[in-house]
Amino acid sequence: MKAKFTAFTAFAAVGALVMSVSTVTLPAAAYDKEAYGYAASHYLEEKEIPKVFKPKSKGFFVSINPSSFSNTVCGYGTDGNTKVKLAKGTIQSYANYRLKNGMVDLSVSVTQYKSNVAAEKAFKAMSKVIKKCDGRVDTSWTSPDGTVYPSNTVTTTGNVPGVTVTGVQSVFIELDSNFAETADSPASVNDQRTIFTLVNDVIIQSGFNSGSSKNIAAAHKKGLEKVAFDMVDSWLD
Repeated sequence: MKAKFTAFTAFAAVGALVMSVSTVTLPAAAYDKEAYGYAASHYLEEKEIPKVFKPKSKGFFVSINPSSFSNTVCGYGTDGNTKVKLAKGTIQSYANYRLKNGMVDLSVSVTQYKSNVAAEKAFKAMSKVIKKCDGRVDTSWTSPDGTVYPSNTVTTTGNVPGVTVTGVQSVFIELDSNFAETADSPASVNDQRTIFTLVNDVIIQSGFNSGSSKNIAAAHKKGLEKVAFDMVDSWLD
């Protein structure tokens, strides 16, 4: 077990559990205590996060809820309306790690399914079509005063051989967004990378967001791969 839980307090949100290291908030409604407890105690601790991410040592946040909708892997593609989704599971848990650089974000989420077969089916279905996300999309939005803010996003996907579980390679999606300079706004970037890993009856998503000033560096990609790899052991521990 990866964490100790000592404080328990009920609250009104139906079917949700939220924790910050040693504090757990339980749902008022009935829920699967064993499944929720397992999820809450099997995330990586800050000391296990690669130093390249500069994690803080003051705890991390975990939320756990019944899975009520499918996860969007990409909401658009080169044809402007491509949607790739990850099928809905039974329980969705999420951990957000506090980093010293507040502009970046490291998170891990776990979607649990009713069986290994269901998880494998969801992973295969998503992996089969994730390439539809690839390509460049140019977008823009116009403010009320008529200022146009152009941007573009280049999406790439692929396999992650370094994180392979029982012969199944993980897959990744990376979104590299560029926001053009305007009269009242400097140019900026926002890169996001997520690794999807199939582990028995769950699919683990390890994600990193570079913030708004730098592209994702090779060191961060390597660090994220280690997070994905270590989460497999942590979840099975």
